[in-house]
Amino acid sequence: MPPIFEWLQEKGNIAASEMLRTFNCGVGMMVCVPESESEAALAALTRSGETAWRLGHVAERNSKDSAVRVLDPK
Repeated sequence: MPPIFEWLQEKGNIAASEMLRTFNCGVGMMVCVPESESEAALAALTRSGETAWRLGHVAERNSKDSAVRVLDPK
């Protein structure tokens, strides 16, 4: 997360979960690919000069689960 978001969180006394809900916090762009293609996608992006990482995954949920679940905000 770029320093500006850390500053904003501190000065605004904003919870990490609210920061992630409201701002993209520097992610910029996401590419969704089948899990079987994730390593190839990461490699291609890295070769192209991008800083890339696996951000999460899509999973089936039941109606009682939250639509989005943040596992590790830092």
